[in-house]
Amino acid sequence: MQPTKYELFVEELQASDPLGLEEENRRLEECLETLEQESSGNLDRRGAIGNQIEQLEHGSEASLARVMQESLLEDLHEKSREWASLVLARKILAKAIEVYEKERQPAVIVEAQAFFSKITGGRYTRIYSPLNSSEIYVEDREGRQKTVQELSRGTAEQLYLSLRFGFIREFGRHSESLPIVFDDVLVNFDPERCKSTCEAIKDLVPGNQLFYFTCHPETVEMLAGRFPEARVVDLDGV
Repeated sequence: MQPTKYELFVEELQASDPLGLEEENRRLEECLETLEQESSGNLDRRGAIGNQIEQLEHGSEASLARVMQESLLEDLHEKSREWASLVLARKILAKAIEVYEKERQPAVIVEAQAFFSKITGGRYTRIYSPLNSSEIYVEDREGRQKTVQELSRGTAEQLYLSLRFGFIREFGRHSESLPIVFDDVLVNFDPERCKSTCEAIKDLVPGNQLFYFTCHPETVEMLAGRFPEARVVDLDGV
């Protein structure tokens, strides 16, 4: 029968030296104290390492945020430069268009402008057509602009008549002059505009033969007074 663990322990204890056991006990206590110190130090180092890791993680996020911020700022500066360039280009283009509309209008409109100003007694000083547009605008002496639809019927007719005058004048510069035929174009004009239009017709006539049809004696008188060489024909008596 084999001895039990207890019996073996008793036998070993009886065979041991008390002084040796005490020495072994002190050695084990020292080892335990050393292990406890090492364990405490490891815990401290572990905490420090954890803090470092956390700081590195936060530092990495902050660094990434700074990089993103710098990239966004650079994009913003680039967009700002593009915006400034576009605004400047738009202003230059608008100025070029304005200069064109004031100084580079077709010759017909330039000629019509002078007639229209004379017919309206200087109330309207400018006719222009915006670039890439078929619309016609007029400008009064105060610089106010109006569309054709904003003019009275009489003024609109005077504008169209001025444009025809401008075409006749410009056509005569490049081709043989043709006869000009009017059919009571003054019927919707007030007396002052009638007189001014007669003066405009007088400016147009040199170099052109004029035929004017009217049933209004006062119109005949106004025209005859400005064209002494004119021949008045009563068609009712022909």
